[in-house]
Amino acid sequence: MICAFNQFFLAFKFKLLIFNESIFKIKLEKGTGVNYLIMTILLLSGLMAFLLAAQPVKIILDTDIALDVDDAGALALLHNLADAGECEILGIIVSSSSTAYDGYWGVPCVSAINTYYGRPELPIGVFKGLHLIPDQVSKYTQQVAQHFPHALLSGEFAPDGVKVYRQLLAKESYKSVVIVTIGFLNVLEELLNSKPDEFSPLNGIDLVRQKVKFWSCMGGFYPEGREEFNFNTFSQATKNVLERWPVEVIFQGAELGEKVLTGARLVQKYDMQKHPVAMGYHYYTGGQNRASWDQISTLFAVRGLQNLFGLKKGHNHLIFHDIRPPDKPISKNVWESDENGPHAYLYPLVRYEKIAEIIEELMGRR
Repeated sequence: MICAFNQFFLAFKFKLLIFNESIFKIKLEKGTGVNYLIMTILLLSGLMAFLLAAQPVKIILDTDIALDVDDAGALALLHNLADAGECEILGIIVSSSSTAYDGYWGVPCVSAINTYYGRPELPIGVFKGLHLIPDQVSKYTQQVAQHFPHALLSGEFAPDGVKVYRQLLAKESYKSVVIVTIGFLNVLEELLNSKPDEFSPLNGIDLVRQKVKFWSCMGGFYPEGREEFNFNTFSQATKNVLERWPVEVIFQGAELGEKVLTGARLVQKYDMQKHPVAMGYHYYTGGQNRASWDQISTLFAVRGLQNLFGLKKGHNHLIFHDIRPPDKPISKNVWESDENGPHAYLYPLVRYEKIAEIIEELMGRR
């Protein structure tokens, strides 16, 4: 058998052609004296690289679901990408506080959406600290949670978000996890501040450095920098995380997502009494489109640039420029361009309508 295999390779030489960035094709040509061992190693190396690239992306989604509906849209998109084998959802972190309305109902809303998509067992953690948005409540999370089946009754019954982060990361292999934040950075700050525990002997920064491949973050404005909701709500936490984060981070600014409008097609396609995300859009927008801030961050985390986006590298900082009652610091991000910088932000390479079409299709698969 081995002899026949050797004779076959002596009779032919292999050319390995790569196209579409990931698909390998073998072209056989008659030839003489080829070093078949080297060519076989090259072929197997290429095949191994292809198989590794095809592995589902492991995702932890960190959301402030409640005050806007694009969080629900991002969760629908993520579940549909998981159904397609493109990603594996490790767990969900809710950065809205369990001590207030938004976190109380945000957790069972997430649980209801997970259950609808056939993943009721997904771990959900929640922020247990103080609520900083006393004058706003969700337009849809309670309605979704009370209408659709789910396991977690309220945010009170969900474990602490930082504990869930540490438990999930500790189980995974080196540089294998992508974190997506589409809300506040309060739980991420708690993760960086965390100490060794029953899940890992590493402190938070070292755990992130060892386990996280990169962080996809919806927050800020680029390149000019402005006050932005996700960054400003827990502004000190944002500043701390931006200064101490130990691995690659790619930001998706509000200026990008606000021009990509989605959601109306989902409401038209599905009966809201049977689809939790369609219900969310119905109560939040009345069935109209909404900006796709969070969906873009989630899509990029799984699929990368995909010829839709480009990257600009540099440094992202948060500065405090005002104080408003009750003594809350108001912040804005400041971007400094640097080709060798540790941060990057996305900018579009195609029409906003093209990005919206892709997001709308992924949100509405089921």
